[in-house]
Amino acid sequence: MKARKFLQNRWLNQKTPEEKKQNVWVCVNHPECEHAVFAIPGGTMPLGTMADNRTRFVRHQAHLLMNALWKNPGEGFQLVGYSWRESRKRAYLWLSTEMGLAEAECHFGMFNEAQCVKAMSIIQKKIFSGQPPIQEPGHKKPIAEA
Repeated sequence: MKARKFLQNRWLNQKTPEEKKQNVWVCVNHPECEHAVFAIPGGTMPLGTMADNRTRFVRHQAHLLMNALWKNPGEGFQLVGYSWRESRKRAYLWLSTEMGLAEAECHFGMFNEAQCVKAMSIIQKKIFSGQPPIQEPGHKKPIAEA
């Protein structure tokens, strides 16, 4: 594991003024080394493993896609009488089974880039059936093909 230091209430790569500041663990060689992991809101516990910019970007894209899956009532994860937490848990249990992972290992913050790409492919097949894969801003190739 990389040596790391904690930065409280910081922007990691602020792109817009609206982006929220977050607690983050960064490599002790930050900013020369880009490896980082965000902490739970208001706390210090890391939300996964240290990762470079590209891996963090792909993790974020995969997480957004997963949110679209479990929040969509048409996909069967939201049932009458179930809370949003139960719906999300059902979706993550489904994904862990599809990926051949234990439920505790199915967390985007712990995934490497290849696992994120695999998860996005599985999720896209479930909810978009034949739609083109998500593209990274400014790139011609979809992430799944990069």
